[in-house]
Amino acid sequence: MKLRVILSAALAISANSAAAQPNCGDRARVIDHLQQRFGETQVAVQWHDDLSVVEVFQSAQTQTWTILRTQPNGLTCLIASGLEAESIATLMGNPST
Repeated sequence: MKLRVILSAALAISANSAAAQPNCGDRARVIDHLQQRFGETQVAVQWHDDLSVVEVFQSAQTQTWTILRTQPNGLTCLIASGLEAESIATLMGNPST
């Protein structure tokens, strides 16, 4: 449930900052870049009523994370990214999950 709230908030933020000229590109190229440069893989995905998809990518090795939004036409835009990503399990004191 918490993940759904986070993803919904990310979608709301992206809608409010649409005029801010987001970094966008072809989905396959964006994901390849995240994997090659940061070692990030998809850890969460949420479909929305407008047929867009919000995805969270993360790397335990580089401690980076990225949130993307992809439109039905394949255009993928960066919503947010950052450093020092940790899983909820780690924060709760159960790093093995």
